[in-house]
Amino acid sequence: MTSSSKRRILPSVTTLNSTSSSWRDKISEIVELKLNAVALFLTGLNSEQRQVCYAELEKIKRLQPFSIPFVHAVTTMPEGEFQYLVETFSTEAFNLHSTDEYPLLHPLSREIRPRIFIENTLHNHALSLREVEDFGGICFDLSQLEDTRRNSITLYEEMLTLAETKTVGANHISAVGVEPRAHHDDWRLYSIHATETPAEFEYLADLDPRAFSSLCAIELENPLHEQLRYLSAIRSALETAENSRSSIKHHQDPLPSLPYRPNVCMLVVNRERKLFLGERLNCPGIWQFPQGGVEAEFSLEDNVLNELHEELGAPRQRFRIIKKLHATRTYDFEKPPEYAKGRWRGQTQTFWLVEFLGDDHEINLVTAEQELSAFLWCSIDEVKKLAEPQRLKGYLDAIGEVERYLTEGRR
Repeated sequence: MTSSSKRRILPSVTTLNSTSSSWRDKISEIVELKLNAVALFLTGLNSEQRQVCYAELEKIKRLQPFSIPFVHAVTTMPEGEFQYLVETFSTEAFNLHSTDEYPLLHPLSREIRPRIFIENTLHNHALSLREVEDFGGICFDLSQLEDTRRNSITLYEEMLTLAETKTVGANHISAVGVEPRAHHDDWRLYSIHATETPAEFEYLADLDPRAFSSLCAIELENPLHEQLRYLSAIRSALETAENSRSSIKHHQDPLPSLPYRPNVCMLVVNRERKLFLGERLNCPGIWQFPQGGVEAEFSLEDNVLNELHEELGAPRQRFRIIKKLHATRTYDFEKPPEYAKGRWRGQTQTFWLVEFLGDDHEINLVTAEQELSAFLWCSIDEVKKLAEPQRLKGYLDAIGEVERYLTEGRR
């Protein structure tokens, strides 16, 4: 996290040209707008095109002195090209995609590697220490981090934890829509590289400031003069996030250092595509979906099957995982149970749709560690009426994802 007073937010010469503003147009704007610093994204150019781009930038620099503190580089660049940008345009920091995604084409020395920060680009994947440890640290693309937050709180928290041990050297800032613009497998994509409204930067206020850097680049295909219009909205949203977290830490949060316990919650359906609800042992009227804490030595899928066997008593092979759902739920314990005291502040749940292949007589709730005293197979409306209200809030997104599957099965 960085002080907002020291933060630089740079308009960017982007090169993907998905709008009417080309990279050449943006370079011309440097003079028109009398800018003294911009960021540069080279991702849309091959080696020959980059040389043309550099020549244009040098020409403009003779008319309007400026620097390029931040450059989105590419893994095909030789070390000499990095050195050229440092020497000619006073570049302080670069970012690359993970070399797991795009391996380096040329070796890079210990002199240049500390200037390079690795971006969070892969869907359904958290940056690992291994991916960043040979470089300067992390470059968080904040719009892609918001994609992660909306899809998987678990992966979001993993990346924030990494930010506590490695330097966050730069940020990309793009717009984020309310509705997904696309899907990549089961991953919903909200980030946008062209915008017409400052409202699409409001998401920044909801991010954790541990992901923020003092060096930020606006990654939009919009012309530079339009990018500059959004500076105030971007800065305001970042400051809101920082002030909110500072207030929470100062006034309320006694557990800031405790992590959330990973947890799996299962929507179990039978042949009639009705949902399993269990009544908690010694808690009459408290109905819930099966759930349980994740044991690190097992995969998430094995945790799902193990938990169902432990709670419902039926053999593991009588359950078939259909899919992991997009929905997640993170919550703090109101009164931490004994097993959580000093270890976890709450739980982060992922939701799974699972088919029960057996018959009711195979379900035996009287297990070694019995948690449920009774069960029902319920329609969605019945779940909404019976489920314990606090839990139901977390269930609704998951239920919405499977509603069509459940209703089509009963036609």
